[in-house]
Amino acid sequence: MIDLSMLNPEQLQPTLDTEGVVVVSAGAGSGKTRLLTYRICHLIEDQKVDPSNILAITFTNKATREMKDRIASMLPNQADKVWISTFHSMCVRILRENISHIEGYNRFFTIYDTQDKDKIITRILKSHENMDESIKKKVLYHMASLKNEGMSIEEYQRLNCADKDIEDVMTIIREYTQQLHLCNALDFDDLLTKTLELFKTCPDVLAYYQEKFRYIHVDEFQDTNTVQYTLTKMLCDKYGNLFVVGDEDQSIYGWRGANIENIRNILKDFPHVKVYKLEQNYRSTKTIIETANKLIKNNTARIDKTLWTDNEQGDKITYYSASDESDEAEYVARIIANKIREGYDYSDFAILSRVSALTMQFEQKLLTYNLPYIVYGNTKFFDRVEIKNTLGYLRVIANIADNESLARIINFPRRGIGSTSIEQLLNLSSRYQVSMWEILTHPDVYDIKNALKHKIQPFVDLVTDLQQKLDTMDLVDFVSYVVKVARIKEEYAEDTEENLNRKLNIDALLENINSFAHNNENATIYDYLESVTLESSIEQDDPDDHNKVIVSTVHAVKGLEFKVVFIVGCEDGLFPISRALDSEEEMEEERRLMYVALTRAEKKCYLVRAKSRFLYGKRQNTMESKFIREMGLSQPQVQRVRDFQWENFATQTTTATDTLGKFKINQQEKKNFQEFQIGTMVSHIKFGIGTIISIERLGDTSYAKIDFVGLGVKTLALNIAPLKIVK
Repeated sequence: MIDLSMLNPEQLQPTLDTEGVVVVSAGAGSGKTRLLTYRICHLIEDQKVDPSNILAITFTNKATREMKDRIASMLPNQADKVWISTFHSMCVRILRENISHIEGYNRFFTIYDTQDKDKIITRILKSHENMDESIKKKVLYHMASLKNEGMSIEEYQRLNCADKDIEDVMTIIREYTQQLHLCNALDFDDLLTKTLELFKTCPDVLAYYQEKFRYIHVDEFQDTNTVQYTLTKMLCDKYGNLFVVGDEDQSIYGWRGANIENIRNILKDFPHVKVYKLEQNYRSTKTIIETANKLIKNNTARIDKTLWTDNEQGDKITYYSASDESDEAEYVARIIANKIREGYDYSDFAILSRVSALTMQFEQKLLTYNLPYIVYGNTKFFDRVEIKNTLGYLRVIANIADNESLARIINFPRRGIGSTSIEQLLNLSSRYQVSMWEILTHPDVYDIKNALKHKIQPFVDLVTDLQQKLDTMDLVDFVSYVVKVARIKEEYAEDTEENLNRKLNIDALLENINSFAHNNENATIYDYLESVTLESSIEQDDPDDHNKVIVSTVHAVKGLEFKVVFIVGCEDGLFPISRALDSEEEMEEERRLMYVALTRAEKKCYLVRAKSRFLYGKRQNTMESKFIREMGLSQPQVQRVRDFQWENFATQTTTATDTLGKFKINQQEKKNFQEFQIGTMVSHIKFGIGTIISIERLGDTSYAKIDFVGLGVKTLALNIAPLKIVK
């Protein structure tokens, strides 16, 4: 017998209810993985169900591994017999055995990845003289939409006939589909749609799997799309034993096809559905749960439930309204530093934002105070492709012989100069031992074909213009001019989540340049590029050391938990995102996203905003997030950074041998702040040698502007910055 005493009453009831359709609305941190594991083990051990007749569908490979490990720990000899997989993995197994029933395919089909898909679409576009690559994004968007909905090309085209480009788009999609068919290949979305086609056209195959899977379990059901829902319905049609776990309050993937209606659809599509709620939260304090409840009850598209917990009441949620984004990052970094002093680990902290563009300020501030961090689920700011491409223009202007940067930007934004042509130009440069720019400006000398020559000339004209403007404009105006005339943002014109983030990242880069110019009088493009290169190449901590602050978007940390969470950028237009301000449906998804962010916190949650922020190419005043008001937190605390006991850090120094990277207390090495004077030379553990050029006292904290060699001027709080005086 399986020991079910580990389950609470809410979990026990659906565990024992093994027949028919069961829906469990499981609140955040309510133990749904435990519920699923115990239910499957109960079926096998107590109900004597053959494990090979059980299907469990998860949404990530990580969740699959976790469930297998948990079942194996309880029933060591049974776990491998249960089908536990993601939807896509399940479909691959089914198709490998049965795809030959679909004409033109056999079990040795290839699965094409995103890059393969991109190359094929690019090749098709080149074969159509009346089309260019600007239509590619529309093709990708519509192709994903029609596959997520399980529609035929003809049906989808009828529904989207108002789109002026739809005929061209569908032509490309048809040709793409034909090419994959000829190659006996499927892309990632095809794994679902071809399985659906197989079930619809081959009733014997469907009947086999209906007989096999007598008990079907689906985790994270709120994240299923239309095709996944249809597949689930078809599979459980014979025995009707379907167990789904989900939380419509955590449905945050509508932008990639998830259909929140699926939980409500199951209540309509199946008679005698039994609904259970898991409302006890094991993760967070009462304060955090009460605040999350207050927020999410503003949504109407949900099964009504109220989370509760037996955990402690906990600290109040702190709402801090910073003056600008620099103050916002300073506040967060210093709270973390203070709590490290109290005994917290770095990995106890997460800094969460709605958009990835906000992470740069926090990355830089954490680096400044030697607080180890990792950008989770995202690329570090200066490694992001749109930032590398924008800086590529600056590097070319600064050094026209920089072949790598030229190769990066010659087709950004797209000019129809493909990778083969770029490789040809680089080979010519190597063969003749001249720069690539020399070849671009003398195409006839190097026998460049007319077709490529015509594509190159506008790029040469652009770079030449930028070279001429360099000495006539200051740094900030020049970079803004580059972004404008190179039409960098136009590459991300289509209104998608990804493109919005990329444009905001470019804005964040412009503000970073503006800040650098403000702190470094008469700074040039060469100074800035040198600073970026040196700072981004500063060695980080051991990559195997996971004791680091997490910097992440909210989407990337769903399912994780942290002792202390900072939710930053809490402003209308950022969180909730701007497009949600005019759409109640999107507003509800944004509210669910804030709910997910809140419920990542175990002990303490901080909500932070900036009253002024550089956005969309200009500095503007902001309005606090409507979610702040809904949570009843709209009266900002008046305490400023200086009100905290930062002076305790005067007794601390940092040592390279401290494996946790924590500040060590050393009474013999108390900092004597009187020694820090204008003109004093200091060393920073990351930035190297610098000279103090000014000191300003704000409340209980002294801030020094320090000119670091090669990095420019940085402002640091003397009582926590890892500084030593150079004698």
